[in-house]
Amino acid sequence: MRDFTGRLFQVCLMFGAILLLIVSSLTSTSYAAQDNSSQETFKFLTKWGSYGAGDGQFHNGPYGIAVDSSGYVYVTDTNGGRVEKFTSDGTFLRSRLYHFRYVSS
Repeated sequence: MRDFTGRLFQVCLMFGAILLLIVSSLTSTSYAAQDNSSQETFKFLTKWGSYGAGDGQFHNGPYGIAVDSSGYVYVTDTNGGRVEKFTSDGTFLRSRLYHFRYVSS
């Protein structure tokens, strides 16, 4: 997921159990004339998050990510039953609990 400045937000599993959000910035784009393809190069900026059920933590991993037009980052912590809101630099702002149910046909 990219924000309006081009930063790339990724959900990653590291060290077998700790789940983090990785933020990178686009440093260059190169193009291959023969097949009209492009390759982007990113520079690591920061990461945040850890395993757990506290503020800014993810219980068994973040599942989805979204960035709104103001640059706020929303991460779904499905196993924790919540959505967490962060600033684009990783500062935790709030958490909202949610409940869902599976529907089978």
